[in-house]
Amino acid sequence: MNVLTDEEKSELLKIKTDWKTVHENMKGTVAPADRKNTRKTHFAAFNSRVEKIVDAHHEMKEQYIKEMTPKKEQWQKDMNAIREENDMPENSKKTYLDRVDDPTFILMWDPDKMYAKKPMVLGMNQQKMKTGEPIKPGITIFPQPAKTTITIKITGVKDKKVTAAVYDASGEKIKELFDAGSSLPVLSFSLDVSGWENGIYTVKTLFGNRNMTMDFEVVK
Repeated sequence: MNVLTDEEKSELLKIKTDWKTVHENMKGTVAPADRKNTRKTHFAAFNSRVEKIVDAHHEMKEQYIKEMTPKKEQWQKDMNAIREENDMPENSKKTYLDRVDDPTFILMWDPDKMYAKKPMVLGMNQQKMKTGEPIKPGITIFPQPAKTTITIKITGVKDKKVTAAVYDASGEKIKELFDAGSSLPVLSFSLDVSGWENGIYTVKTLFGNRNMTMDFEVVK
C-alpha cells in the first residue's frame, strides 16, 4: 500500500466499497443457488480493476511475488506435513494461502470481513486472531512427540531481529533456523527429523529483549 499514489489508494478504496455494495445487494436479489457464480463474476470484474493498479508498479509486483512464493511453498509444506502426520484428508478447496503470493488478491483482501464477523483459523497451530489483535510472542512445536516431520512456529516477531536454532540434550547446536530481521509476525519451519536420534531437543530463540526456549521429543 505504501507504494501507491493517493489517486491509486482512492481508486482502491472505491473498488472495495463498490464490491461490498454489490455483495450486500446480492443477498436479497440473487437466488442462493446462483449466488456463488454471480459473486465470482462480479469479483472478477473488480479484480481486473485492481490488476491495473498493480501492473502500474511492475517492479514492486515482481519483488513481492519473488519474496512470497518460497514462503507460500514452505507454508503449504507445513500444512501437508501436518495432514500426513495426523492422517487428515487433503484439502481440495482453494484457500487464502494459495493466493498469498498474488498482490492483486492481497490488495482486494478485506481483513475486517475475514476476521471481525467470524474469526477464521490461521496458521498451523489453529490460532484465532481478531482484527487488530497483535500476535503474542511464543514458540509452538507440533506434533509432539515427532516421528518424521516437525513444525516449529515462532510468533510475535514482526520487525524484530530474530535468531533461532535447535540444540540437542548436550547443548550442541544441530540446526540453525533463522538469523535475520523478520518482516512477518510469524516464522514457520518444517524439519525432517526422521534421521535424528531419539531424545529431547530444545528450540532457543532471541528476538527483541526476549529469550525463549521450548523442548520437543523425537521418538521413532
